[in-house]
Amino acid sequence: MKKWLTGCIEAHPACRRNLAGEILETGIEPLLPKRVIDVGPNDGSELLRLLETDGKRSNFVALSHRWGSPEKIPLRTTIESLPSHLKRLDPTQMSRTYLDAIAVTRAVGERYLWIDSLCIIQDDTQDWEIEAEHMGNVYEDALFTIAASTKFAGSDDGLFFDFEIDYPKVDIPYFNSNGKEEGIFTVLGRSRDLMQTPVSSALSKRGWATQEWILSRRMVHYMDDTFLWACSGMQKSAQNHVGVAMALDEFVGGAWQDIIEKYTARQFTHEKDRLAALLGLANRFKATMRDDRYHYGMWQEDLIQELAWERAEDGMARNVSLPHVPSWSWASRVGHIKSVKGPSNPGERASNLGEWEPVCVLLKVDDCGTLQLQGRIRLLKECGFLKFGRSNQDQSVGPVASDQFDQFRTGPRSWELGLRPGGFQFLFPLSLKDVYRLESDSGVVIGCVILDFPYEPLAEYYFVLLARKVNSGWTDLKPKGAPESDGRLCKVLVVVQHSLSRSGVYERVGMATLSDHLLPSIWRDCTQEFCLR
Repeated sequence: MKKWLTGCIEAHPACRRNLAGEILETGIEPLLPKRVIDVGPNDGSELLRLLETDGKRSNFVALSHRWGSPEKIPLRTTIESLPSHLKRLDPTQMSRTYLDAIAVTRAVGERYLWIDSLCIIQDDTQDWEIEAEHMGNVYEDALFTIAASTKFAGSDDGLFFDFEIDYPKVDIPYFNSNGKEEGIFTVLGRSRDLMQTPVSSALSKRGWATQEWILSRRMVHYMDDTFLWACSGMQKSAQNHVGVAMALDEFVGGAWQDIIEKYTARQFTHEKDRLAALLGLANRFKATMRDDRYHYGMWQEDLIQELAWERAEDGMARNVSLPHVPSWSWASRVGHIKSVKGPSNPGERASNLGEWEPVCVLLKVDDCGTLQLQGRIRLLKECGFLKFGRSNQDQSVGPVASDQFDQFRTGPRSWELGLRPGGFQFLFPLSLKDVYRLESDSGVVIGCVILDFPYEPLAEYYFVLLARKVNSGWTDLKPKGAPESDGRLCKVLVVVQHSLSRSGVYERVGMATLSDHLLPSIWRDCTQEFCLR
């Protein structure tokens, strides 16, 4: 592994750049994090201890790991234990993973190691918040990151296993054209490490690992039967299988909304960490978007588009651990979401099939997270011809034969829109509950509504027009006599009056997709200013 590290440092310029494109490793060593573990020399002749760095510069290594079950919490630094940890860290109290990470750090000739549970004072709220905000710098500045990417979740599992090279083989006799046996072909089966990747590990399901994996410029994944090296210039395994580390980072090259979509599918021991576990990454993104502002997991420049997230699984609930987070943020919910994709390049007008163009205007974001918007908002019951129809759990709602319509997919686990004799038909995500048809009095299906929570018959639902699909091809598909104006697929935010606020303040309860071909007047004369909280 030391050979790979040296080769990367010498031959991979891209691995010396951070997310913002700044060049690192220019001969000036990075500032150390506030605290690191001083592992001492390779021979172990000095005591392990926690070091407060006071602006010291040096290379260091970081660890990405899972703490494991609450019954086996690894050694932590607390207000009480800090003085003793600064003098000595007792190896007998440390988990096997920590000891193995120390051994790796020593083996490559480095002296400093950063581990979150020991380098952050866990019961000091102020220290924890400051260090969480700086965590992006830790993983970007680290010489490399050690990832405990085993199948299991505990910090006691360690990094090192018996790496058996066990290739199953079959001997096949070879016969020439005369039918005479001339030799044997030996066919080797695939190595087990070809069947395993870090994205199948327990660590990859951890929410905190998201920013650790994205920001780390070099990673060494220790798995059950091999270890893998991954950087932008090289991917190798202990058994010299180039390409074994395929899909090491499912986030590489992803836009912010792609990251959030995958991030919300990951697990959190404490749901209050949903924003904190992304703060380091958000701060590094700010370096690439210097004029943008970050609000509760979303960026102001693309906020209208980012509001159009949808529930991607059942069981979504309010995140009671973050009561201050406004309802329009995905962080106000516990559950996996999917995003609506917009223009390919930030700041450019959407122009391709399948892209969405915002039509609502953001006027202001106040310090409490209330959005002041200008756009089209309509009370559902004011559209007398429009109503909630049967849900997708109703067996009478079935798929339409694929040869009866032209399909437009908006993403996995979503619906398809088709043109059939008599109008438009939607296919519903049958894997989700609380998904409803939006239909006219005559029963024509006009849209699909995915509510965050179960439908409440007495609630007054409002629709806010967020975005329309650009160049969706309706010119060729429109029924005869359909209006030339509008006539697009629309993304609509479903809201209700905020229970604790004045009139004109709403909260999010779901998303809808509809076609306004059959509703030429639905958005007429309803533009106004309103607030979303």
